[in-house]
Amino acid sequence: MKNYLLFVIFSILLVGCETEPLDPSLNTNGPVSGTGGGVGANQVDLLGTWNVTQNDTELENTSTFMGQTTTVMSTSALVGGDPTLTFNMDGTFVQAGSMEIQTTLIGGPSQTQTVPFNTTGTYTLSGTILTLAAQSQNQEYTIVVNTANLIELEAEISESFDAGGATNNVTGTQFITLER
Repeated sequence: MKNYLLFVIFSILLVGCETEPLDPSLNTNGPVSGTGGGVGANQVDLLGTWNVTQNDTELENTSTFMGQTTTVMSTSALVGGDPTLTFNMDGTFVQAGSMEIQTTLIGGPSQTQTVPFNTTGTYTLSGTILTLAAQSQNQEYTIVVNTANLIELEAEISESFDAGGATNNVTGTQFITLER
């Protein structure tokens, strides 16, 4: 369960921003067309600081221990804090602030905790896919909505790991909204 919470926290820590208007002629990567159900973007669309206004995750964790398999479903949602995400022209990003996250086990208890939102890393943009890389992990997000003041991202999560003798397979979806 500890690794599961760390995974949720890491995925939450990978997004938030507010942008300032920039001259489109500064875009050295050129426009990128949309493919695969997402909305195209270019680097200029991302540049600046964004406020993270939504960071919701739906997860299913299937754990096998000594031949017994258990599946736990959970949701987490951003319920407070001041998280921001800044995209820089050099391909780096900075997350700042904190996030108050409420995690609920389906059919079980809820827990709310405040986590720091302080991470730096790099980003790449290819068509509708925004990839954030930090702390030796990469996460791909599909850009679902892209306007001057709103970006909506969606990520499919799939991770397997061993913890305490149990094999865990975590799958799910993360929904992130950034607003200027």
